[in-house]
Amino acid sequence: MGINWLWKIFDSAKISVLVNGGPCGFFGVGRGLRQGVPLSPILFVLAEEILSRNINELVQMGKMQAMVNRGGFQPTHLIFADDIFIFCNGQKKSLENLMDLLMEYQKSSGQEMNKAKSKFFVGGVSYIRRNVIAQALQMQLSTFPEKYLGVILNPGRVKSHQVWGMVEMMQKMLAGWMGKLLAFSARLTLVKFVLCSIPTYNIVLG
Repeated sequence: MGINWLWKIFDSAKISVLVNGGPCGFFGVGRGLRQGVPLSPILFVLAEEILSRNINELVQMGKMQAMVNRGGFQPTHLIFADDIFIFCNGQKKSLENLMDLLMEYQKSSGQEMNKAKSKFFVGGVSYIRRNVIAQALQMQLSTFPEKYLGVILNPGRVKSHQVWGMVEMMQKMLAGWMGKLLAFSARLTLVKFVLCSIPTYNIVLG
């Protein structure tokens, strides 16, 4: 409903080109907003909010079972820009309702889900059940440990060898500075800069 309402606003607009300082003719809007237009991220967030609420509604209506329930809290999904991480039970009905929602979202928003770049994780099920889920989702089955947006995903506590690559990278960057020639506050600023840049670096690689 909201998408159609916004499209009506853009579709009914008329644009005129300034020629020698004056408007010359009018033409209608035939395409959506280009990437980089300030209004584009706002519309994207509005569309993502609709998807987020619909996923929560699936769980509330019992059409999709949450993966865990801790103290009444049922995490269903995390959204990072144009990436989404969905947590749900692997029952057939839950997966069917989830995929129906995603297909409906694609039709309404125009955003397409790239299954070739999507992955799913399962645990506590048989090998046969894993294959059934893979066929239902048409996505790649991944195993832990895995890297997602620069973050290492692994059940349990993070082991030192899993993050040692980042430690070595920080050591190399810090070793190149002549710390003795800098005041303590300046060295602290440089260390903070490196620490803040590590997540961005890993997200790019992820």
